[in-house]
Amino acid sequence: MIKKGNVILAAALGMFVCGCSDEPKGAAAYCTRGSAYAQKGEYDKAIEDYTTALAITPKDAWAYFARGVAYANKGKYDIAIEDYTKAIAIDPKDTETYLARGIAYGKTGDFAKSIEDYSAAIAINPKFGDGYYYRAAAYRKIGEKEKAIADAAKSERMSKE
Repeated sequence: MIKKGNVILAAALGMFVCGCSDEPKGAAAYCTRGSAYAQKGEYDKAIEDYTTALAITPKDAWAYFARGVAYANKGKYDIAIEDYTKAIAIDPKDTETYLARGIAYGKTGDFAKSIEDYSAAIAINPKFGDGYYYRAAAYRKIGEKEKAIADAAKSERMSKE
C-alpha cells in the first residue's frame, strides 16, 4: 500500500531527476530536496543541500533554520545554535527559530540562554504557547518552581484557546 506522505516525498525527490538534469535549479529547489531528505532522516544529505542553497542565497533565514534542525537531529547542538543565530540575525521576529535555539541551548545544558530565547519568542508573540511550555521546563531544570508552574499554567490555558 502506498501512503500519501510517501508519494509526496518520492515526488519531491524525483522532481530533480526528471528531465535533462539530475541537479536542482536554484536555492528553493535545494531547500525542497533538503527537506525531503530530512524527513527521511538523511540529515547529512539534507545539510549538504541546505549548504548549497545558502551558497546561492546567503540571506535565506529558512535555510539556516532548516540546516540547524538537521544538525540538532544529529546531536550537533553547537553547530545548530550557530545556524539558528544566523537565521535570527536575518529574521529577528521568527518565534520558531528562537524556540529551536532555546531547545538546542537546553540540550547543551545552558538553561539561562534557553530561557532567554523562550522569553524572546514570547515577547514577539505573547500567545506563543510553546514558548511558555519550554520555558516552564527550563525553569524546572534550574529549580525555579514558581516560574515553572506559572508558565506551565499559561501554556495549558493557551492550548485550550
